[in-house]
Amino acid sequence: MRSMNLEQLPRLDSAPMLTHFPKPRVLEIGCGVGLHPILYAKRHADRCVIAIESTHERYAKFENRLARHRNLTNVFSVHADARIWVSQNIAPASLERVFILYPNPYPKKRHSNLRWHSMPFTQTLIDALEPGGVLEFSTNVREYAQASLDTFTKDFGLGFESIFVPAQIPSLLKGDTHFERKYLESKQPCYRFCLKKI
Repeated sequence: MRSMNLEQLPRLDSAPMLTHFPKPRVLEIGCGVGLHPILYAKRHADRCVIAIESTHERYAKFENRLARHRNLTNVFSVHADARIWVSQNIAPASLERVFILYPNPYPKKRHSNLRWHSMPFTQTLIDALEPGGVLEFSTNVREYAQASLDTFTKDFGLGFESIFVPAQIPSLLKGDTHFERKYLESKQPCYRFCLKKI
């Protein structure tokens, strides 16, 4: 387990992008209290899981959770704004997979530019994927799922790989994130899809 804060890292203008993360590299943005990156790291011991959380309270809980899993050496926790940190520290074509799981859907029209598929940063994120890399996205809001799927495929040129509803897959029935567990318990539909960088 390795913990990082934005203040501890070199500035982009004074040092090259970080390359010390072992490959293959997986990035999760907005990991909350860390349930998914820890579960994923356990299932994929050969992957380097970089998990970013910006809020202080959730990051502190994530760190506490990691402290209880000392045998996990393939999880790197980062407390930062993902837009800044990724832009400064992740080189193009260096990630195998990116997870954006249950982000804020920003349902109000005036906030639509804050949705992931509408942010300019998303191009930086896609550039960080290696050829054949996968973006995995999930939400419990059907309209958000459809708009994201349309934009990622039509505007960003990602290829559709798969879509699944966790409640219909036994291995995911319990849920991989706290949000997913809550939604499944209340019988809400959950949409998760994978898109490949061509």
